[in-house]
Amino acid sequence: MLRTSLPWETIEGFAKDTISRFCLNDDQEKVVWRCANWLVCDETNGLREGRERDCVLVHGVFGSGKSYLLVALVFFLVKCAQNDVSLAYLKIFICAVTNVAGGKFHFFFF
Repeated sequence: MLRTSLPWETIEGFAKDTISRFCLNDDQEKVVWRCANWLVCDETNGLREGRERDCVLVHGVFGSGKSYLLVALVFFLVKCAQNDVSLAYLKIFICAVTNVAGGKFHFFFF
């Protein structure tokens, strides 16, 4: 499980920055908040309200923004990892059925 020692206010700020930077729609925004809740350390901050399972399924028709959302989530997680030594060795493995999704990562991160 992912956990961080960052305070909720910092995680919240990174999430808001990600949502505004990527101009995410309401459904995509909900996914970012769900993933942000994964990072909250139970012992330090308690469970965030609305926290559910450490898994989320994102589905939709072609062109609905699934790959774009994934880029935003990786951006968010990297931003958190850069600010917390407990996530310094975070590794993110990404695989996709099409080259389109991989191309989006290359565009945003390289």
